[in-house]
Amino acid sequence: MTVPPPAPDKGAHRPEAALPGPALPAAALPGPALPAAALPGPALPAAALPGPALPAAALPGPALPGPAARPSWTFLTNHGHVLLSVAAEPQARIIDIAARVGITPRSTLQILKDLEDGGYLHRVRAGRRTRYAIEPHQHFRHPATASWEIDGLIGLFARPAPSNGSLPPGPVP
Repeated sequence: MTVPPPAPDKGAHRPEAALPGPALPAAALPGPALPAAALPGPALPAAALPGPALPAAALPGPALPGPAARPSWTFLTNHGHVLLSVAAEPQARIIDIAARVGITPRSTLQILKDLEDGGYLHRVRAGRRTRYAIEPHQHFRHPATASWEIDGLIGLFARPAPSNGSLPPGPVP
């Protein structure tokens, strides 16, 4: 059984007009079925692609850490990292916060909206720029830590990290 090609139609630009009628079963299609080996394989190596390869430094924008650079879990959520980033640099651009946290600018905007809706920060417009101000003395959301204020977390990360030389010798009590 041969299937004639569809006749050109003025409405052929619409998918529903391009192929009228119900879909044909695979057995009704002409020709043998393709073996699995004939299907496209893994991505082409860079040498097989046309044009010169660009070094990572030539690509626009900050480099985001790849999956190998990020651990499978962290102690702080992306919300916590965005909050700490805003506390460290209130005038940072969305793209800078996103690069620091390792998420997309769109995710950063959603997290900033969540934090604003939760009362943890508010937006301050200064001309064309937006600055974010942390609301002090807000409590954590989880019931196990609800008695603690976020000020403690921000203060913990605002201090310089201790170096190995500043730890006391011997076992810690």
